[in-house]
Amino acid sequence: VDAAPQTFTREFILFHHVYSAQKRKHIVTWANEARLRGFLLAGKPGLLCVEGPESAVRDYVQQVRRLPWQRMTSKVTHKAAHHCLDDFARFETFEELHLRIAGQRKNHAELSELLAVLSAHGLASVFNDIFGVGPSD
Repeated sequence: VDAAPQTFTREFILFHHVYSAQKRKHIVTWANEARLRGFLLAGKPGLLCVEGPESAVRDYVQQVRRLPWQRMTSKVTHKAAHHCLDDFARFETFEELHLRIAGQRKNHAELSELLAVLSAHGLASVFNDIFGVGPSD
């Protein structure tokens, strides 16, 4: 007998910045403990993509929200019913992305590299939804 479909969620959260090594460690550790998938892009701006069962994503985001942030805004949420996470997920693990750094102070993530990561996972249109620029495929 097949199990009933489960609701899975993918949420993109934009931060003014994510520099703290301790916060970055918590974000990655907590996601892995909850068996969630996605990525954290540290720097300015910071971006969190987390995907998994709806209740686990909700609990995780609440946990992250309890850390002190200058600004943390949920920008995009995808939801769908599937029989297993592999049918929904675009990422196989959760990890911190290490992209090229740009900007005068060398603290800005190179957003063209982020766009390439999102594109490689079939999520290019999310870039425009998050930042208001870029492709709108």
